Amino acid sequence: MARIMPLSLILLWSTVTVLGCVAWAQWASDVLTVFGIYEGSVNLTANINVFEEATLVQWRVKKGPEKIRIVMYNPQSDWPLPPVLGRYENRTLYSDTFLWISNLSLQDTGVYILHVTNWDGHITKRIINLIVEVPAAVPRITCQMYSLPPNPVLNPLLPCTVSEGGSIFLCCSASQGTNLRFHWYKDGGPLFHTGNLSLVNLNRSNCGEYTCVVSNAVSRVETAFSFWDFSLCASENRFWKTQSNIFAPIVAFLLFLLIVIAVIVRRKMMCHNGDKSATVPADTIYEPMYPSLRRPAKGQLSPQLQDPVSVARRTDSRRTPMENRKQDKQLGSSEK
Repeated sequence: MARIMPLSLILLWSTVTVLGCVAWAQWASDVLTVFGIYEGSVNLTANINVFEEATLVQWRVKKGPEKIRIVMYNPQSDWPLPPVLGRYENRTLYSDTFLWISNLSLQDTGVYILHVTNWDGHITKRIINLIVEVPAAVPRITCQMYSLPPNPVLNPLLPCTVSEGGSIFLCCSASQGTNLRFHWYKDGGPLFHTGNLSLVNLNRSNCGEYTCVVSNAVSRVETAFSFWDFSLCASENRFWKTQSNIFAPIVAFLLFLLIVIAVIVRRKMMCHNGDKSATVPADTIYEPMYPSLRRPAKGQLSPQLQDPVSVARRTDSRRTPMENRKQDKQLGSSEK
């Protein structure tokens, strides 16, 4: 019996733990989390399908173990709406299943519970977790140096410099904001999730722009700190600027040269295509069809050209066969 009791207690404890975890998981899945901006407004609403049958609606807020009633009304009644109770008065509107709260303060953070009772007494409950956040202010980055060994401690009086083998401490802070998260980035790449950034044994690989991003659920702001103005990085920055000043004109000249070559090649191709499409001379076309129109060889005269009348009948290569026949008829009539 002494051995059975501890085992039964263990089983009972395990069962209670499992049921508690299941109940907590079910409650967490049913809870809707809403974020509100400090001194702003928020609309708490829940989609309930049984609202047309609802006879009573209650909004309550949980403060510790106590549940404080905000408002209770009958949505089907035409009577004037009852007043809002407590400190929510004069800054709250409600209708159907939504509750609108303005001029939010940090004290408005809490668990809001909506009870909807229908005509047969069935109660539908919705839970909304409201978290009011203060937006983050634009962060400020301060630079501090380490004192020389053997006591390498931060000394805010030392001027901030970046030198080969040295160390530097960057602190990012924001003057306002709740539940702030800090993230450091170097040239857009993520570094650390902390408000402070310590860099030791500096070299040229540390050159760049460091950005501190401060955020919470309702805001995200950032500020940057550049190493390019320090002596370690200024020489490298000047080197790249010099290289860009040299290569930029060369690249522009090469692009211009490619454009000129492309234009010349295009014009040559157009001329070549134009030569291929050129028409053959007219006398070459009509020469096989009209042997009498053939031109004599150089230095020789055709027998027709020995007659003065035949000279007038000589065909101009620029005329069409129809025009040549018309001219022959005119010459024939004149001879008669």
